[in-house]
Amino acid sequence: TLIFGGIWELVYTRIGIPAEISYLNLTLVAVLGSLISMFGDLSASVIKRHCQIKDFGNLIPGHGGIMDRFDSVIFVAPFLYLISQVLPVIAA
Repeated sequence: TLIFGGIWELVYTRIGIPAEISYLNLTLVAVLGSLISMFGDLSASVIKRHCQIKDFGNLIPGHGGIMDRFDSVIFVAPFLYLISQVLPVIAA
């Protein structure tokens, strides 16, 4: 995670973080994103329990299928898109 974070920071500084966005805002987005990620994972588990199935598929043996790998992304991606559209407006 540390290596990925360092690489991401290098890439992001090359394309430029707008000066108006503070590290506090970025930290809040990261914390909220992780909480929303857990909510997405739990929501997928509720759906599976309701349908009385263990996994969404068997394409990836031992991992529960493609949907089980991306269930948290389903909730986080719209959140990050919304934040990317709203945060520059709030900072301005």
